[in-house]
Amino acid sequence: MTDAVTTADIQLIQRIIPHRYPFLLVDKVVDINGTQSGKGIKNVTMNEPHFTGHFPDQPVMPGVLIVEAMAQTAGVMVGVSLGMADKNMKVYFMAIDGVKFRRMVVPGDVLEMQIETTRGKPGAKVWKFKGVATVEGEMAAGVKLLHEFKPDIMYLSTTDFIQHKYAPGDEVANKFYAMFDEYIGQLNINNNSIIITADHGMQPKSKADGSPNAIYLQDILDKKLGDNSSKVILPITDPYVVHHGALGSFATIYLEDKSKINEAMEEIKKIKEIEVVVSNEVGCEEYDLPNDRMGDIICMSSQYMTIGSSESSHDLSKLKEPLRSHGGLHEREVPFISNKKISSLPDNEKLNNYD
Repeated sequence: MTDAVTTADIQLIQRIIPHRYPFLLVDKVVDINGTQSGKGIKNVTMNEPHFTGHFPDQPVMPGVLIVEAMAQTAGVMVGVSLGMADKNMKVYFMAIDGVKFRRMVVPGDVLEMQIETTRGKPGAKVWKFKGVATVEGEMAAGVKLLHEFKPDIMYLSTTDFIQHKYAPGDEVANKFYAMFDEYIGQLNINNNSIIITADHGMQPKSKADGSPNAIYLQDILDKKLGDNSSKVILPITDPYVVHHGALGSFATIYLEDKSKINEAMEEIKKIKEIEVVVSNEVGCEEYDLPNDRMGDIICMSSQYMTIGSSESSHDLSKLKEPLRSHGGLHEREVPFISNKKISSLPDNEKLNNYD
């Protein structure tokens, strides 16, 4: 019995799929787990012909080619697992759903494409996959800067896409943290001081059936106080809501009639899964928030609940995994890790990650 193939180099890739330069967009596929999952590696170089015409002054890899590279990764993963080398296998797109781009991919980046099969088995003519393409650019660039330019202070940040999508212990999450840990090791040289922290925590926010656990507060207030009498604002709303649907644990409410603030607060306090309901003054003092950016009322939900505005305003069609989100009291605790002993911290002072 032969061992299952878990890696496809460029020679094996070309035996599986028919693509060739300039349209062969994956250099290696690793971590192949049968037909279930795998990771494609694409080294992005300035020599690729699309960069001569796609923003020549600021070369950017076209998003459609990123999607194509992910599709090629899926084809190689399945082809390797089914023994399709030299079988003239051809795979075609039938549909593409829920594609979002978070950052530009540029020459010098290493594109990593994590692919998982959601439908398909040996013998099937139609397969369906989901994928996430990431770039290790931030951490890799940090290592390069450290060695070549030797800065006095350097700040590096990563996306929270993985934390929204994958719970601790998930295979994809574990691989992300293994990558992160490897780069931290490369930064931990020459007696450097390193601090690792986060801007927030994360909690599961789904029902048993996997659907989002949400209170649509705008709908409730419209019913109780009348249409257009209040406005629920969700700070978590951003251009990348595909991984949280703009559902988080925090909301602030503006009222048209300020005399109804107490009435509105009493109505919200009746909602069991909203555990913090305070005025602007109290909330900003208690939670160190800017008064001029908060509404008349501040609310936070319980540990496994989120707050939405009106149900019709949330597009949850692209939320494929169980919701994980943040914004409230239960996501305030974050790690604070130092590679050196810190002996000057105050004993009785509350610390925040921005201190």
